[in-house]
Amino acid sequence: MWRQTRRRKVGRNLPASAGRALQLGCNNITAGGACRIADQLRASPQVVTGVWLKRNPLGGGGGRAAAELVESARSLRTLDLVQTGLDAAGTAVLAEALLAAAGNGRRIERLFVGGNPLGEAGSVALAAVLAAGAIDELYVSAAGLGDAGAQHLAHALERAPYGRLARLSVASNGIGPRAAARLVAAATTAGVTLLDLGRVRAAAVLGAADNHIDMPAAETIAEALAGTTHRLTHLVTRRPPCGEDSTPPPHRRSSPEQSPAVNGQPGITVGHEDLRAVKTRHLHHTGGLRHDQARPVSTTLVINTPSV
Repeated sequence: MWRQTRRRKVGRNLPASAGRALQLGCNNITAGGACRIADQLRASPQVVTGVWLKRNPLGGGGGRAAAELVESARSLRTLDLVQTGLDAAGTAVLAEALLAAAGNGRRIERLFVGGNPLGEAGSVALAAVLAAGAIDELYVSAAGLGDAGAQHLAHALERAPYGRLARLSVASNGIGPRAAARLVAAATTAGVTLLDLGRVRAAAVLGAADNHIDMPAAETIAEALAGTTHRLTHLVTRRPPCGEDSTPPPHRRSSPEQSPAVNGQPGITVGHEDLRAVKTRHLHHTGGLRHDQARPVSTTLVINTPSV
C-alpha cells in the first residue's frame, strides 16, 4: 500500500517543473518494487532529481532496477544504493546505463554504492564510468575493493577527462600503501578535489577492512602533490572520531582540518594511525590549483600524527 501511494504521487501528482528527491531508504523495497517505481517515473520523467534507496533489499536485481531508474528519470542527478545488496554483476548493468545516459547528455552527478559486496569485479565497471567522465562524484566505501580494485580506479582516473570527477570516497576498502599512493597520484592528475581513503563508522558492522598508508606511501603522496599542479584540496587518510564518517557530506563546501596556512590559503591535511612515530612535518611546494583560483599557490601538506 505504501509503495502504491508513493508511485501514484510520483507518476501523477507532481508538476513537471518540480525537482523532487524520493527518500525511500529502509522501506523493505525489493528490486521488483524499484522497477515499478521506475515504470511510474516514465510518466513524469522530469520530476525526480534524486532517488535514495539505501538499506533496501534490492539484492541481485538491484543493478537492473537502478539502470531502469536512470533510464526513466530523465532529470536524475543523485542515486543512492548504499547497502542494498548490489553485486558486481548488477554494477556492470548499472554502469552501462550510466554510460548511455552520459552519452545522451544526462550525466548522473552523484552515485552512492558503498556497503555492497562489489569487490574487484565491481571496480572494473565503476572504472569504465570514471574513465568516460560519466559522473561527478562516486562514493564507494566499504565495498571490498582491495588493492586490485583501487588500481582499476587509479588507471581509470589517469585517462579520465580532467576535472570531470570532483569527489571520490573509497574509505574502508582494504587498500594497501602502494595502491593508495597510486590512487592519490591519479586523483591529482584527474583534477579531483576530494579523495577519502579514511574509515566509515559502519566499518566494523560491515566487516570492512581499513585502508593503510605507510611511510614510503606518504613520501610518494607528498611527491605527487608537490610535483604537479592539482585541485586536491581535501585528502583524508585518517580514522575519524568514533561515530563519524571521514567523508564530508556531499553538496557542501568541505572544511578540512585546519593545517597551517600559506599565503592565507589552507593546506591539505593527511593523517594516519600508522604514522604515530613520525613527528609532524611541513612540505611546502608551489603548485596545487585550488578550484577558486586561476594561478598556482603555495600549498602546505601536513602529516599529522594522532596522540597514542
